[in-house]
Amino acid sequence: ALNPEHATMWGWRKEACITNHPEPGPTREAALLAELELAQAGLMANPKSYCCWHHRRWAIEWGPLDAHMARELKLCDKLLALDARNFHCWQHRRWLAERAQVPPAELRKLVDSHIAADFSNYSAWHERTRQLPLAHDPVDPAELRAELELVRNAFYTAPDDSSAWFYHRWLLARAAAA
Repeated sequence: ALNPEHATMWGWRKEACITNHPEPGPTREAALLAELELAQAGLMANPKSYCCWHHRRWAIEWGPLDAHMARELKLCDKLLALDARNFHCWQHRRWLAERAQVPPAELRKLVDSHIAADFSNYSAWHERTRQLPLAHDPVDPAELRAELELVRNAFYTAPDDSSAWFYHRWLLARAAAA
């Protein structure tokens, strides 16, 4: 059985990959895909494994994986469908999207869908704080009003939930800084 939290094992695998596949090419790509498959198996065992996520990112940078980026983004979407509060997956997806130059509007649509499904999803609200400045910096007053309306609806839906309140606080700080 795979223990995804065995950091030493991931380190050995990195060393083996670097030593056995020093140059880009078909053998390195095959090794990269094998590393991603193993990391995916680890994530299926523990979707919040720091070691697996770090190894996955290392493998993509080492590979490089740019030709398979759409598949990697879809994997993140599947993992978020299983647990939309997995901040490791959100962070990895954000990094991938930046690397793949995914348009901010597309990223925003994903975040919107997760917030609409669950106003208590702190990870999605946090991701929204990362997306709003990409779409509008400085924040457009009309956009700010729309965001305040969204968060107000969240207050009515789940007044005791802190996720929307944290986002509201962040919005007010952005508005005060503008």
